[in-house]
Amino acid sequence: MTVPPRRSSRNAVPMFREVEALLARYPDLDGDERARLLSMFRSLSLLDKAVMMADAQLSEKLDDFYRDHRHDLSTPYAPIGWFLAAAIVIGLIFSNSLSP
Repeated sequence: MTVPPRRSSRNAVPMFREVEALLARYPDLDGDERARLLSMFRSLSLLDKAVMMADAQLSEKLDDFYRDHRHDLSTPYAPIGWFLAAAIVIGLIFSNSLSP
């Protein structure tokens, strides 16, 4: 069985290169460029983000970007909490209806 080749993040998608270019200029971006960077950054794979973190020239800019946009990049936990609460309530109702 052969393993499919992994794409090299550095040589792959144009989006990766655009994010790199925007990060290299960060924070000297206009409002539209910042919004585009945020949107594209959320779409990057963990591998792409790791490659950027390992890049000596981009890592400082990436730190600044994370610091300035930490709230926009964080995972919202509220929907997960509501889902878990609903699952627990449904489970309790279901288990009570089955008991004699």
